[in-house]
Amino acid sequence: MSTPGRTRLPVVVDGAVVLHPRPSADWRAMAAFTQATVARLRDEICRRSAIPPAQHDIRTPLPAPTAYEPPADDPARFADDELPLRLRHAWGQFAGFCWLFSHDDPNQPPAFADLPDTALRCNTVIAAKLEEVRLTLWRVRFEEHLRFVENFRLRPDFHELRTAAARIPASVFGDPAHRAPEDALVLYACELAGILATLRWCVDDRLAWDAPGISAVGLE
Repeated sequence: MSTPGRTRLPVVVDGAVVLHPRPSADWRAMAAFTQATVARLRDEICRRSAIPPAQHDIRTPLPAPTAYEPPADDPARFADDELPLRLRHAWGQFAGFCWLFSHDDPNQPPAFADLPDTALRCNTVIAAKLEEVRLTLWRVRFEEHLRFVENFRLRPDFHELRTAAARIPASVFGDPAHRAPEDALVLYACELAGILATLRWCVDDRLAWDAPGISAVGLE
């Protein structure tokens, strides 16, 4: 059994790229931070909409205070149309941490500090999840480009991109990606980007939290 805070073994991606994960203590601390971010963004949306937080789809509670408190954005400074995107991205980040600790319900999160390291996913599973999320986000970004990027279909490599997209099955909140409503597509892309950011940050200690390009998949 590993001990709390111990640096985990390297993660090999695509059989070639070797990444060095952060200590599990950092994972736990940032999980609590993202949980707080989700709750604060949700509460700000509810405040502006006069909706009780208990009636929102995202019901993640605030975590107990921790010693690890990175600077947090003030939710009140975001525009009304930006808040849902910020919330969905933070929700994805937090869902990524819950998955890493083998927890299935981000609405009822555990006390991460109390979980044993044996709850953490193994390196092989993490590497596979990284690739799954990267491909799914790429597919959703491709659909976004089809709808929102002018002249995207005129790219010299469009045929190759379309062929690659057809090989990646992806659903958006239950709908096939190509049939998903535009607002759902954008929100789901934010969520996937959050998950990918968390996974990459956890397994690569060279990356800063919310570093530029941390969720890039090649279609940005």
